[in-house]
Amino acid sequence: MKKITLAFFVVITLCISCSKPKGASASSGNTVMLYSYESSRGDAVFSRIVPNNNGGLAEDIHLYAWTQNDILNINRVTLDFNTSNISQNVKIKSAYLNLYFNPTSKYDKVLPGDGNSGNVGFMIEQITSEWNETTVTWKTQPEATAVDRVLVEKKTDAKANYLKLDVTKLVQNMINKPTDERFGFLLKLAKEEPYNVYFFASGNHPEVSIRPSLQITY
Repeated sequence: MKKITLAFFVVITLCISCSKPKGASASSGNTVMLYSYESSRGDAVFSRIVPNNNGGLAEDIHLYAWTQNDILNINRVTLDFNTSNISQNVKIKSAYLNLYFNPTSKYDKVLPGDGNSGNVGFMIEQITSEWNETTVTWKTQPEATAVDRVLVEKKTDAKANYLKLDVTKLVQNMINKPTDERFGFLLKLAKEEPYNVYFFASGNHPEVSIRPSLQITY
């Protein structure tokens, strides 16, 4: 009876092993999609020409270098995503940032409604100090590091989305830190000179599907 039971167990075990899809394993990784509006820091835009103004409630996070009354104005953007559910030092397999063109931007209608302008790309850097979307301004903008910064080239389509921007190294650097030391991304033009602008939708945009997102596989 013991021999029959043992043989039956071996057959069942072999069948279960054979039924697993090829490539399926516990090491295949977890993928999460995070959104800036879910983070307590959120996202914000701020301007050099009005250094005390906060743009944390705007529907735009528009990177910008333009003259206003013959004075150069520059916008930068901060973005954060809640990664607290990812343990410190976990190996990040991939991380992709998604930024969507804002088709309803009130600023695009002013300048002059043709979408993204200029030919300068933009940079994504890791923020290294605290900030919050409701208080951050040009004067109080957080510090950032150039280590592993990502340079994004300008697309020819003036109303293009900028999807699957590879920020794997930046996210790995963040995840190597405790959760309270992960401060998100700083976006700025590669050359902050006129006349360049990107109209991205913020986490406050009414259309949820075009809000900034970060896809992480670990």
